[in-house]
Amino acid sequence: MKVLPISINNTVPSIKEAKNQPIYRFGEIKDTATFSTKNDKVIDINRAGKALHVSFTGQFKNPVVKEVPSVNFNLSGVMKHQKGTAGGRKDSVDDSVVKLAASNWKEGKEFDYSINIVENEKDGKIYKNKVLSINDKEFGTIGEVPVTLTNRFAKLIESNPSEKDNFKFELTNVNGGVNSAFPTVGIEVAFKYVGNNETVKKQTKDLFTSLIDSDKKTIASTVAVYEEPTSPKEVLEKIFDIEGQKKGLGRVREIKTAIDTISKEINDPKNKNILVLGHCKPDGDTVGCVLGMQAAIKGAFPERNVDMAIDDEIPNNFSKLPGVDNIKRPYNGFAVYQLEKNIELLKRSNSEAAKTQIGKLEKEIERLKDPSKTFDAEAINGKAKKYDLVIMLDTPVPGRTSKNFKKYFETADKTIFIDHHPHRASEWTAESKKLGLDLEKVKKDNLFLVADTVPAATQIVTALADKAGLLGKMFKNSVDSAKQFVAGISAGTLTDTCRFDKVASHDAKDYEKPVTQRPTYSPEGMTKWLYNELAKVGGGEIDKQWIRLNLDYELPNVRVKNADGTYTKGARDLVLEKSVQNRIMDADLGVGMIVASYDDLQEVYAEAKKQDAKVQFNDVYSAFKSSQALTSLKMPGSVKESTEGLSAKALAYSTYKSPYDYDRLAVLITQNQKQGELNANSQIADKNSYSFSFRSSGQSNLAQIAATLFGGGGHSQAAGGGIAMKDLTLETPLKVMINGKEEKDFAKVFAKVNDIIAKKADSSEIKIEKAEKEGKSIPELIKSITAEMRKTQEAKPVVTKEAQKAA
Repeated sequence: MKVLPISINNTVPSIKEAKNQPIYRFGEIKDTATFSTKNDKVIDINRAGKALHVSFTGQFKNPVVKEVPSVNFNLSGVMKHQKGTAGGRKDSVDDSVVKLAASNWKEGKEFDYSINIVENEKDGKIYKNKVLSINDKEFGTIGEVPVTLTNRFAKLIESNPSEKDNFKFELTNVNGGVNSAFPTVGIEVAFKYVGNNETVKKQTKDLFTSLIDSDKKTIASTVAVYEEPTSPKEVLEKIFDIEGQKKGLGRVREIKTAIDTISKEINDPKNKNILVLGHCKPDGDTVGCVLGMQAAIKGAFPERNVDMAIDDEIPNNFSKLPGVDNIKRPYNGFAVYQLEKNIELLKRSNSEAAKTQIGKLEKEIERLKDPSKTFDAEAINGKAKKYDLVIMLDTPVPGRTSKNFKKYFETADKTIFIDHHPHRASEWTAESKKLGLDLEKVKKDNLFLVADTVPAATQIVTALADKAGLLGKMFKNSVDSAKQFVAGISAGTLTDTCRFDKVASHDAKDYEKPVTQRPTYSPEGMTKWLYNELAKVGGGEIDKQWIRLNLDYELPNVRVKNADGTYTKGARDLVLEKSVQNRIMDADLGVGMIVASYDDLQEVYAEAKKQDAKVQFNDVYSAFKSSQALTSLKMPGSVKESTEGLSAKALAYSTYKSPYDYDRLAVLITQNQKQGELNANSQIADKNSYSFSFRSSGQSNLAQIAATLFGGGGHSQAAGGGIAMKDLTLETPLKVMINGKEEKDFAKVFAKVNDIIAKKADSSEIKIEKAEKEGKSIPELIKSITAEMRKTQEAKPVVTKEAQKAA
């Protein structure tokens, strides 16, 4: 057999190009053969008996170049059509957008459009501008095409008058308008050409590509790739392609082997008792993974017992997902033992403080011993279930794994590990005895599946469930399981991709390429496919509209009257006020931090509990994380000339201007544990602990670098870390240790952190300790590592309006 290089457009090369290539006969290939072409594409050949399997990594496809060229964008002017609501304006003319949002809308709803000339007067002159209005047949005008796109779209339409009816504007989504953080209803629209004129089709594709790849941010940030429904099979093909191009065909073989082995294990009828679990401090991706995997297995095999577990509270914004009430916690016998011992000690004192503390501890014991709260009630009596299979999902570091699962890992016949975070094996090896989880054995069993270019673990779960044949059986057997799967998976994908903004876990080099040449896993396209499949079996109520209305929870904000006649502040107002008060901003470095102390969190929690008994502590953390104050720190900012008399909300929008506005770092620092108080593990803490949430635009891997310094990790756009020490405060002087020696040169610290991320060094080589004399506080450490990153980046000074006028 002759192996020929494959050209960039996947056409067979000419004989002249191929004449120097080696010729292989079938019998000469023992097991595998791998070849690289001049374009750095890779051909992989595997022999299996009498069969040869040939595969290669192809070029990333331009997502615009498809049969129906389309782009997505948000309508402008929607606030003018939200009269009488918090999302409206004083000059709003009607409530057509509000009516549309309240209707039984569906994606694909077609709108009318009209191109008009509008005259505006400015400085005594009359200006004529084109406006491309978008109109709903039932409710009227709902907005306009953004001004940066109007002339381009209008020119395309007007230059092809015979094709006017083949240019379509369709609804793709309705966002916001559901709570005080997002009071404005946003309308997403797709612009498509559905005709068959090849010349016009090419014009449209070329225009759309130029817009998406534009080096003008005002244009590129306004328009996005429209995602067609994307099947799990296509997502799996993308995993092979993207992972293969970035890491080679050997990596593809590893993933394929893991998927095949995991599929076989899940389908094995001997695995009758299965435990599916996710990480502590659950986010949407973990909750969605657990719900999705359980639904897929249970739906395919109704006779099996499939338990779900997360050792933490599930935030209330996921409380309406089907099946979420069946996610339970493991019994924490050690915590009960410690609490009982502490009660014995406290009873020796007759003080009122001791009595109050005893009351708290007794309530905690009562909660821990409630059999309805645990997936394994037998554990309360000293016994424990034995599982044939434990499936661990979306757990990036050992610190996010509960030690209360140890006995289940140790007694399970096999464990499966699935994740999408960068994996550092040494961390898991160091903690294997404490956790009872031997990941090296999991790897040897080929039950270890990690693809860290995928933006959400829910996408891996979906691709795996489809490959294993579970989805087809689930859709056929159980509409309820199908609803749980689709709702959980789509919610998890939505939240972990920042509402589908993150289409892949890009590295910094990806951002040097045009958007259409970057890898994408089409997360929104995958959820569209799932909604379509669910509708076929009678579950059509779970769709984008359902997600918008049900994936939502915010703290109550009612002011309560005190005994002295004064009023308390609402919980949401309190979050915003504390966020603005405890804000640290460094414009020169482009970094902003919000600090929430343990007492701050508890104060907000207590205030919220007065109005809503179901409020959880996680909800308070989520409120700080989603507040406008933190969001504004990540976005290119504005600065008020005077802040005197401004409300907390107005202050939240006023941040800073920086030469690094294109790659800001926003950090939420929360004290999640306080010495002497009950911690998340129902133990009286002997240390203070701070957790960090790092967010950026992803133009660099700064978020990941900062998180790695603090023992964490993640992706370029989102990462997390933490630090815990006795008597630790925000201002405690700290030092960085590399291989046991203090390192004051942050250039070397920066280099070591990058080596850890690149897996050239072990995470244990860098530690943060208390400094005896001089040291850096937590905020100073964050600034110092940021300063090193900035040395590698171009500073782009802010151009003010005054400077523009002068030029």
